[in-house]
Amino acid sequence: MTVLGCSSCSRFISVSVALEGNPVALEDPEHWATVFAVCDNCKKFFCDRCIGDSRQCPKCKGKVTMHRPGDGFALKFLL
Repeated sequence: MTVLGCSSCSRFISVSVALEGNPVALEDPEHWATVFAVCDNCKKFFCDRCIGDSRQCPKCKGKVTMHRPGDGFALKFLL
């Protein structure tokens, strides 16, 4: 499991290749996010709570791309 940090809060972001997500992260949603966004402009990471429904980077107002467990984003870290 690759671990990232949210750029707006203290939650960790679990990046998993497993379609259902990492079980440790799923059991502790107060401290872990499995759904997250990456800003296309400033490249910062944000948990699902900090992004909410805005789909806009809270730092630079750029467009963000949402990611979920098993969507292929984690494969970058395995290569």
